[in-house]
Amino acid sequence: MELPLPTCVHLEPVGRGQSSTRVPAPALMSFDAYCRLVDEFPALAQIEFSAPVDPLLHPRFFDMVRYAGARGLQVSARSELLSLSPARAEECVTSGLYRLQVALEPPRPRLANEVRVAAPFSRALRNVTRLVEAKRRLGASLPQIELLDIVTRSKLALLPDLARSAQSHGADALCVLEVAESARAMGLMRAFIDTESLRGEDPAVLERVFDETRALAQSLGIGLRLPSLEPGERCQRPWRSAYIGVAGQATPCSMAPGAFGNVLREGAARVWNADAYRDFRERLASDNPPEPCKGCAFHRGNAAPFACD
Repeated sequence: MELPLPTCVHLEPVGRGQSSTRVPAPALMSFDAYCRLVDEFPALAQIEFSAPVDPLLHPRFFDMVRYAGARGLQVSARSELLSLSPARAEECVTSGLYRLQVALEPPRPRLANEVRVAAPFSRALRNVTRLVEAKRRLGASLPQIELLDIVTRSKLALLPDLARSAQSHGADALCVLEVAESARAMGLMRAFIDTESLRGEDPAVLERVFDETRALAQSLGIGLRLPSLEPGERCQRPWRSAYIGVAGQATPCSMAPGAFGNVLREGAARVWNADAYRDFRERLASDNPPEPCKGCAFHRGNAAPFACD
């Protein structure tokens, strides 16, 4: 029996290509290709923009948001928000963007020690403030602004301060990922992960800090999503959401390598129910999951969920 097409798509409108000199160069999904891709999913309800490169750098990003909004879709984006002019801040508000996740860590640090132990998020937080001011000036409640950060054992004690910073800069919520959840995407060294993963922390210490942060976030009136301390539902991403790269290639999730087909060339329904996708799902549901999924926090059910998850 064929699996119905998902109601959520994670999309990379900006990627990394190779120039003739073998130097990485930006690659953009065309607006026409984007519209065709969105139209491939008849029951689509949510789009989440994310990419190796900030999706807000796409020159037609807000046109993409408006196109989806005209179809009644809920649109979210993840950005480092390192640059935001007053005009772009207003477009974030007027385009219909529902949620903006502001990533406070670099997506791929060159070295493991570039994962910050302190929290000098000045540029991103200044732009959060600029966006909050635009919302107030226009009398808007959207987009929801969510700060996204990666927690390590070294940074664990800073979680309450991070919640205070989120509230003081006008963010609506704070989402915290465990370092192992982003290890593959960030290219972190295994030794660093083993040292800094919360899995090695005293559970009593974790519970105390998490409880303190939850209570503080509640008193400050902001939302909070933390890594789970207990196993929950195993990863359901390849059943619930489609992950599509800048050229239309479909992958099982944002962290697993390999493509199962190309939605722009073959069509969403054909790719979604292709043998490669079916085989991957069967293995993921078994006691012998695919290699990229072994040890993944999402596969174990210990990860903070995103909007589509």
